[in-house]
Amino acid sequence: MSFIAGLKMAEMPVLMIGPLLSRPGALFIKSTRRTDSGVYQCTAKTFDSSGLVTYPGAKILLDVQYTPTIVDMPDTVAVPEGSDARLPCVSVGNPTTHFTNWTRHGENLRSLPRFEVLEKGSLLIQDVRRTDAGEYACTPHNKVGPGKTKTTKLVLKVVPKFIVAPPSIMTLRVDDDVTLVCEATSESPPKLSWERDGGAPFPEGRTVTQGGKLVITSIQKDDYGVYTCIASSDDGQARHSTTIAVICKLK
Repeated sequence: MSFIAGLKMAEMPVLMIGPLLSRPGALFIKSTRRTDSGVYQCTAKTFDSSGLVTYPGAKILLDVQYTPTIVDMPDTVAVPEGSDARLPCVSVGNPTTHFTNWTRHGENLRSLPRFEVLEKGSLLIQDVRRTDAGEYACTPHNKVGPGKTKTTKLVLKVVPKFIVAPPSIMTLRVDDDVTLVCEATSESPPKLSWERDGGAPFPEGRTVTQGGKLVITSIQKDDYGVYTCIASSDDGQARHSTTIAVICKLK
């Protein structure tokens, strides 16, 4: 007898043919592996008065099932505070992953507000807070059972924080000069710049910008509007806006 699964018998050392099992001709596969899945065919041969006779026999599908294995999970996910975080946990198994369980400090996160397990197993954390930073554990499950748990760490990027900023509203008279100054701090050196609301140009010939310093001389009525200081770093961006209102001079 011979058994076929797309390979010659000599290429399948783990295969053994009875009498290891009680039924003669039975196929015994020791320590089945995922790669053993396939179609196996039993062929019987015998002799009769006409010579060698071959019976094709039956084909049997072997489906080796196994618990899910996580194939995509970064060691660390870094996001700014206040943003949404997505922690990947992609797994493969046979049968396919039925559901994915996320825990933190042993607590199941599935039913907590701001936490949602997405279709492919990723964990979505909305409006990330500082208390959310830390280690998260993912365990995929299928009908065979739970797979091996892996962990990932959520790290918060600290966006720049203003330590000096102009008032939110300033009222000036025509022909006044104004200087707006902002300073910020962050874990990496922040870059400071100014912009005018809607991308409008600064007053031509009367404006000087130098990092966090904005100087406008001889204010005119058309200079009214919102001016925003932007502090940018590798970890994110912070903005502070000042509205300038312009009134006529007293006579």
